[in-house]
Amino acid sequence: MFGRKSRYRALVVDARSSRAYHERCDRAPASKPGRAQRTTEGDLVSERFPISGPIDLRGQVAIVTGAARGIGRAIALALAREGAIVVVADVLPAEETVSEIHRRGGQAFAQNVDVTRDADVVALVEATVARYGRIDVLVNNAGVAARTGLEDTTLDLWQRDVGVILTGTFLVTRAVYPIMKRQGYGKIVNIASVSGKNG
Repeated sequence: MFGRKSRYRALVVDARSSRAYHERCDRAPASKPGRAQRTTEGDLVSERFPISGPIDLRGQVAIVTGAARGIGRAIALALAREGAIVVVADVLPAEETVSEIHRRGGQAFAQNVDVTRDADVVALVEATVARYGRIDVLVNNAGVAARTGLEDTTLDLWQRDVGVILTGTFLVTRAVYPIMKRQGYGKIVNIASVSGKNG
């Protein structure tokens, strides 16, 4: 995907917080491909990898689920930095993420949504289309994980995790797809966890 002949550029957001990683980023020469550059002092979201290059997302509308904090917040800020109008969707209060986007000169609004509830998801999509008339990007980032061993994982915990991670991704994708199909354009990104490999 990132070969010399590729016609695509990817926006890379790295939300790792290891001190050693940040120190390596700070020491990395800006001219070396694939090494992180820090464009704003102390701002993790402003790290851009030269291999990705700038992306012009001006006028595009992006929904990011689970964007109140963590990786979802980092993705929302990065998309806004590149010019996208961001719908910050979360079951948690997301006004802080929206305020930060506004502070940096971007456009965003918060929508409270439980991705396991079809009615919430439909309301999210309808509110977005009513406000902006389109949806260009969907990032399915909402996720939870029970930090327990097999014997301690209750059925309720299992169903909660599957509901958010699998059913939630399905419901939001299903709701957004007809809009993108009608437009003839759309990008859907599903965020996965290393827990899928590590258990």
